[in-house]
Amino acid sequence: MDRRSRRTVLSAATGAVAVLAGCLGADLDDGSEENGDERDDGSGGDDSVGDEGDDDGSGGGDAADAVDETTFTTSEPRSEPNATLLADREAAAGWLAGRDVGDDAVAFLENTAFDDASLIAVEARAPNLCYELRIESIELEDGIALEAVVDDGDAAACAQQEATAGLLVRASDGGEPIEEGTATVVDHDGATHEFDLGADT
Repeated sequence: MDRRSRRTVLSAATGAVAVLAGCLGADLDDGSEENGDERDDGSGGDDSVGDEGDDDGSGGGDAADAVDETTFTTSEPRSEPNATLLADREAAAGWLAGRDVGDDAVAFLENTAFDDASLIAVEARAPNLCYELRIESIELEDGIALEAVVDDGDAAACAQQEATAGLLVRASDGGEPIEEGTATVVDHDGATHEFDLGADT
């Protein structure tokens, strides 16, 4: 009777172990399938990120238009307003020669990358040192259309010395230098002066 009882117990224990092993194996298989599904989902996510990256890259292929400016004043008064397109460093150096435009304007010119942008130099007579040239409007479409106005600002007291108010405009049309355009200057008397801009003008 003792032997039968032991065999019965051993058989029952063996059966229980087999049942538990089968359950654990099924759980492990289910877990591996779930993990596999998650990995598949993850790889699918990587593909979608790649597609979005490609879309962003193609969508942002064209560089944005860019306009920057600085003003200057020289002590030599001009008789008439003037506007010049400076399309390369040589032209800019030639324009700068003989003009005392100050350190800020010189640095602005020297920091211009002429492979990507052009400079437009605008000058007009100023009745005193409070006057400056400011941009009234600017458009970049098939070249540049620039309007600048001589303005005395809000200064209360000014040195009574005639001078030249100047403006340097750095412009890039979609990451490319400007090759042509027009400039309009309204002087301190309200008279309008128009200029055609081009590398050869």
